[in-house]
Amino acid sequence: HGGQEKNNITEENLECLKEGIKNLNRHIENIKDKFGLNVVVAVNKFSTDSKNELILLKNELKNKSIPMSIVENYEKGSLGTIDLANKVLNECEKKNNFKYIYDLNDSVIEKINKVATKIYGAKEVEYSKEAIEKIGKITNEISENYPVCIAKTQYSFSDDDKNLNQTVCTY
Repeated sequence: HGGQEKNNITEENLECLKEGIKNLNRHIENIKDKFGLNVVVAVNKFSTDSKNELILLKNELKNKSIPMSIVENYEKGSLGTIDLANKVLNECEKKNNFKYIYDLNDSVIEKINKVATKIYGAKEVEYSKEAIEKIGKITNEISENYPVCIAKTQYSFSDDDKNLNQTVCTY
């Protein structure tokens, strides 16, 4: 997410890592601030990850009081996940302030709009005629009092999956 070419991903690049941390921070903000949940960042450690990269990430998260676990299950099997399990259990024992992004009584359109704007940072949502018709059909046949599930690219908060360092939706 920091702009480093995939061909060079095994080379240490702290500047790209710093840039990519913006994407991680956005996920943390959503989970912690928007949903009110406790967070643990699990870092899947690869043999090519440098000590400096891990220290940079650890310090960044420490400054935000976010626990981090280096996960080494590929090299160590289940023993490489014990630290993560303990940190997750620790966070589960703490109080959280869980809240929904929308009310189940909101219309489907309101739910989609709230997720798009509050989680992905969209300014607005445009609906095609076909989408409006399908939403109407769902609403008439089932009920609006169900959660919505929104699938989009996992690569960024942008509507452009090639724009990996975009932290705000542009649609």
